[in-house]
Amino acid sequence: MAAADNPILNSPYDEPARHYATDAQGNLNYRDVRPGRRIFTLHDQPAVDWAKLQIEIDDEAFDRLYGFVSHPIPCRAGRRVAVRVVSQFGEESTKVLQA
Repeated sequence: MAAADNPILNSPYDEPARHYATDAQGNLNYRDVRPGRRIFTLHDQPAVDWAKLQIEIDDEAFDRLYGFVSHPIPCRAGRRVAVRVVSQFGEESTKVLQA
């Protein structure tokens, strides 16, 4: 049986004893089986330039999400809708409405 037909080299219960070699792009070479664990190194990641980070705030979207206006809920006739209601004091309740 060729290695590509059964790519599992190691038992899930034992420490890995073999691994497939990889090329420069990270692709596995199923014909080149090597002993031991695969060497893993993190690639150098570019540093974040915190001074260049920007944020765009859509005030209208923020008001839609966190405002005090209810949004219409589309619902078909004969269906029920559960609505979570939070009072001005932070008390939460659920109301089930019949459409």
